[in-house]
Amino acid sequence: MRIADGVLEFAGRADDQVKVRGYRVEPDEVSAVLLRFEGVLACTVRAVRTEERGTELAAYVVPAGAQVTAAAVLDHARAALPEYAVPRYVELIARLPLTRSGKVDVRALRAPRPIRPRPGPASGLSPTERRVLAVWSSVLGEPVTSPTVSFFGAGGSSLLALTLYLRLKETFTEPFLMNDLFRFPTARGFAAFLARGSAPTPQGAAVDAPGRDLNRIATAAARRRLARGRETSTGE
Repeated sequence: MRIADGVLEFAGRADDQVKVRGYRVEPDEVSAVLLRFEGVLACTVRAVRTEERGTELAAYVVPAGAQVTAAAVLDHARAALPEYAVPRYVELIARLPLTRSGKVDVRALRAPRPIRPRPGPASGLSPTERRVLAVWSSVLGEPVTSPTVSFFGAGGSSLLALTLYLRLKETFTEPFLMNDLFRFPTARGFAAFLARGSAPTPQGAAVDAPGRDLNRIATAAARRRLARGRETSTGE
């Protein structure tokens, strides 16, 4: 702001912008998107710090009725927001706690809990589906048993997708690209893709932006690992 003697003084950001997985996000804009869902009466979105994932978004939602679930709110968010802006946590509460001045009382909000996908039956899985889910569980740090939930629905992110790609490359010999994880985001879909002989996206075909970026990252990571292996061999 400008003060009386003409000196400019920086007063900081006027918005509530936070960085999530390398992207800048305004929680109030995420709240506005959630409020467009007919099942949401009121909500507030806050940034929370987690040890394993860094900064994530938590949505505190006052539902319009008992039939409204956290999963339904999350589905609405995924349909309208980029993946990094979708809240990791959705808490359904009876009302928003307010301060005397009418603002949301952040200190009164309970610690958020991650949304757990409904576990699917562990029986009836093919050997390939079991192997894929085992890799998922290792990457996510928690068991995943449903072959029909997406990797991102189970708690994955674009950054974790890189780790998933490298782990799957170590597990399976069939060829596939990073972008194929986005094309077939469920364990069942990816296993069926591998069973068909993969047929990864042709090099000249159109690939979405996340796939292009992550393919380049994965290729660079593989080259670095190969270079380290050569250096070790030379040193011996």
